[in-house]
Amino acid sequence: MLLLLLYFFFSSQCLLIGGKNPMEDVERFKERGGNILVATPGRLEDMFRRKSEGLDLAKAVKSLDILVLDEADRLLDMGFEASLNTILDFLPKQRRTGLFSATQTQEVENLVRAGLRNPVRISVKEKGMAASNTQKTPTRLQNYYMICKADEKFNQLVHFLRQHKPEKHLLFFSTCACVEYYGKALESLIKNVKIMCIHGKMKHKRNRIFTEFRKLPSGILVCTDVMARGIDIPEVNWVLQYDPPSSASAFVHRCGRTARIGHLGSALVFLLPMEEAYISFLAINQKCPMEELNPQRNVVDVLPKLKSLNLADRAVYEKGMKAFVSCVQAYAKHECNLIFRIKGELAWLENGSDVDNEDMEELLNDTRLLKKLKRGKISEKEFEKTLLGGGKGGSGSDSEG
Repeated sequence: MLLLLLYFFFSSQCLLIGGKNPMEDVERFKERGGNILVATPGRLEDMFRRKSEGLDLAKAVKSLDILVLDEADRLLDMGFEASLNTILDFLPKQRRTGLFSATQTQEVENLVRAGLRNPVRISVKEKGMAASNTQKTPTRLQNYYMICKADEKFNQLVHFLRQHKPEKHLLFFSTCACVEYYGKALESLIKNVKIMCIHGKMKHKRNRIFTEFRKLPSGILVCTDVMARGIDIPEVNWVLQYDPPSSASAFVHRCGRTARIGHLGSALVFLLPMEEAYISFLAINQKCPMEELNPQRNVVDVLPKLKSLNLADRAVYEKGMKAFVSCVQAYAKHECNLIFRIKGELAWLENGSDVDNEDMEELLNDTRLLKKLKRGKISEKEFEKTLLGGGKGGSGSDSEG
C-alpha cells in the first residue's frame, strides 16, 4: 500500500486538449513529462508532429505500458479514425490496450483488429437484470414523455422549470443556435435559478462552465448533444429533451446523464401530437419503457413576454432567427423522418400522427438497414437498392448544429 501511495504521489499527469496554446503544452511536457497522459486525438497527433520544436514525444512513449481509448465509437463518429491510426503507429506494439465503447459498430470492430492484439471482450450489464431484459436505459430511471401543441410547448417547459427550481437539470436542444437563444430567454423568464449554456462551438469557455455546473447543488444547463456522452455530472435530477435527438441511440445517451451509478433520476421529452408515434418506435427499437406525463392546465403564457424581449433587444432577435433556421435544418435530418417530417397536412399537425402499424414496420426496417450500412455489413449500392425497392420512409443522416 505504501509503495502504491508513493507511486501516485510522485507521478505526474499531463492534459492535452484543444483550446490551449500548443507551445505551452510542449514546454510543460518537456519540463515535467507525464506518467499519465490524457488527450484528445487531434491534439495528441499534433504533439507527435512537433519534433522540430524539440519535443520527441514518439521517443517518450516507447515505454508506454497502457493505452486507453474511451468512447471509441464516438471518436470514430467524429472523424478521428485517421488521427487514431496515426497515433497507433507511434506507439509500441507491446502494450496493454483498453477500448471502451457504448455501441459496437463496424468501425469499432476495425479499430479492434488494427489496434489490439489477442483482444478479450467484456460486456457489462446492470446487476440484478434478467438475461432476457434488453432495456437500454438504467432501471432506476423514470422516463416520461409529454404531448403538447406547438404553441403550448415552451409554456409547459417554463412552468416545469419554475416548479422544480431546487433541482438540477440538463436541458437538451438540437443545435448550438437554439442553446444560445433559449438560454437567453430562460434567464429572463426564470428568476433565482442559475442558468448556464454549453455547446460544441464554445471551445474556450466549455471547461469552465462544465466545472462550475458540476459543483452547483441546483441549476439548469442548456446544452446540445456535446453533453450527451462521456461526461459525469453528479446529482442530476432531470434530463429534459425539448428537441428530440437526431437518433434513437442519442435519446438513450441523453437519458443516461441521470440515474447514474445506482442513483435515482428522471427524464422527460417534449413531443408534438404528430410525433407521438416516436414513443412506440423507442419502445421497439431501444427497449425504452416510458410513461406519459400530462401537460399542466392553466399555465402562465410566457410567449408575449418572449416576444417583447425579442422586440427590445436586437441581439436576442437575431439569436432567435438563427435558432429557428438551425432547428428546421436539424429536424429535416432526423433519422426517423417518417415521424419527424416538416411537410404535412393541417389535420396531421392538429390531430396527431397518422403513422399506422405498416408505416411503423417500414420505419423499423429502414432503421435496421441504416445500421447495417453504418456497420459495413452492406454497401451503399445495396442500401439504396433495398431502400428504394421498399417504398417510402427512407432515413436521413444525423448531425448536431
